[in-house]
Amino acid sequence: MKRLQSVLLLLAALSTVGGCDRNTPTAPTPPPQNQDPVPPPATLTGLVVSVPESLVVAGASLVMRANGRYSDGTLVPVQPQWSVSPAAAADISPSGVLTARSPADVSVIARLAEFEAQVNVRVAPNYAGTWRGSWRRLECFGPRCGQGDFSNPVVDLLITQTGTGRELSAVMLFGPWDGTRYALSGRGLSVGADASLGLFWLERGPAGERRFEISTLPSAIAVSERQTLGGHMSMRFTEGRDVTRLEFNLVELALVSRVVRLPD
Repeated sequence: MKRLQSVLLLLAALSTVGGCDRNTPTAPTPPPQNQDPVPPPATLTGLVVSVPESLVVAGASLVMRANGRYSDGTLVPVQPQWSVSPAAAADISPSGVLTARSPADVSVIARLAEFEAQVNVRVAPNYAGTWRGSWRRLECFGPRCGQGDFSNPVVDLLITQTGTGRELSAVMLFGPWDGTRYALSGRGLSVGADASLGLFWLERGPAGERRFEISTLPSAIAVSERQTLGGHMSMRFTEGRDVTRLEFNLVELALVSRVVRLPD
């Protein structure tokens, strides 16, 4: 009996000292460290469309660009659905290449999801080339009004045009007048369906003096639906103190060639 009591006392002591007491509480689990919340994904809030030029010549092309505006403030290139209005004035490919067809103010529209954006492009006539025809006299005042053929001399108008279509360079040859064919050169601007040209020619004497000069005031020139060119001009001939002023219309100059050959 004494041996059994000793064994029981020994087991009780071991359970207390050895940490195997089932009543001893376990250490609490530490709380998780604070973490930054994951932001929600950015959402599309709008479209932005850009165009390299606001003016383009009929027959030329422009590459349109579209960016999506997102809720986090970023702009990201996107591929929207493209359309143009009026459809007869231009074509646009699925990738955004706009090809101008005929003079007009064109609206280019991009659509993506429920969003839409629009830019405007003006298509200018293609004036570049050699136009040939005649003029019709309206009025003439001055000493030269009784000489030469004022009513229907032959006219060649040679025009070069920049890629954007805004700037023109031109040479106009007219005559023969007193056996001479004159050439006027100058510059102009194309805005919408009309263009203005300022042309000038100067002949100097042996001492460098001005002997004879011709100039035209800027005039409205436009291409008709029949693809002929016409316009009104006012021309001044100056010889010393004598001035002759001529008002005339260019009468449906027909396009001869798109290859411009300037005179020597």
